[in-house]
Amino acid sequence: MESNMNTTTKNHHLVMTKEQRDEYRAKAAETVRLKQEWAKANLRDDYADKPHWSSLASKYKITMPRWYEPATELKHIRKAMRKVGVEYKTYNESLGFQYKEIGELNPNMPAYASVGLFLEWVDENV
Repeated sequence: MESNMNTTTKNHHLVMTKEQRDEYRAKAAETVRLKQEWAKANLRDDYADKPHWSSLASKYKITMPRWYEPATELKHIRKAMRKVGVEYKTYNESLGFQYKEIGELNPNMPAYASVGLFLEWVDENV
């Protein structure tokens, strides 16, 4: 099956040409580079608790977000909540506000810090 992108499908999977794959990878690398550049200018990265958060992530089998992801990207903390079996409502009640506000209230906080704080809460309360 041919498409206008000059790709074919095999067993319902898209098969890209080498040129398309190279172009896709170059675009992905550029996207990451831009995110990293933005993060260096805007996100804090000097948390003393980073090693502790890393060990908690290992304990709970959570993959920590990359350093350049902001806390406003909620997919990381939501995934951690699902993985440890904590409902959003429970964490919100403990915080006294909605967890999604953490990133809004702390615009220079990376996602790994919000996940790390969540894991500290889990370790102490669950």
